[in-house]
Parts: sequence; structure tokens; C-alpha cells
Amino acid sequence: MTASTPLLGIPLDNTVSINPSMPHPAYYRMKPLWVKCRALLAGSDQVRALGTDILPQMEGESDDAYAVRNVIAALHPGFAKAIDVTVGLMLAQEPVLGADC
Repeated sequence: MTASTPLLGIPLDNTVSINPSMPHPAYYRMKPLWVKCRALLAGSDQVRALGTDILPQMEGESDDAYAVRNVIAALHPGFAKAIDVTVGLMLAQEPVLGADC
């Protein structure tokens, strides 16, 4: 990683098109993560439906054993609760605008 490339690898120079109809490369890098986040928010059924995309099959695990694990997998709702709490904390106090606003 260079000084001109931040953590997500988004270039800080003018190498990316500013055409609004063209998604930024960072959009394509983040999209798989959004699919996983949405599945975690949706719950166990959605995680099961995505199969190995989100619940990987372990090395040496038979297809039958994976199918059973996928059916009995239960997702704790902690991810959704963490988002609710975080949003609540951000909105707990009215924002204070500075004199320049």
C-alpha cells in the first residue's frame, strides 16, 4: 500500500472516472461484503439459502455432512442488534451545528 492508496485501496489521484453512470471500483470491491451483511441481517434462513457463499464447507467435510450442518445452523441475532444499538447511539443526542452552518 502506498501513500496515495488508503486502506480500502481507493486511489486518491484522478485515475478513476468521474462519470456518474460508472460505479467506482470500490463499489465492486465492497459489493460481496454487502451481500454477507444483508444475509446476516435477514437471519438464518437467508444464510442457509446462500450456502457455501456465506457458510463455507470445511476441508474434508462431506457434502452430506455439510447439508446437515447447513440445515441446523442457527444465527444469533447479535449482528442486527449491534447495528440497532450503534444507530441508536449515533442518534441519541441532537447534533450541534457550529456558527459556520
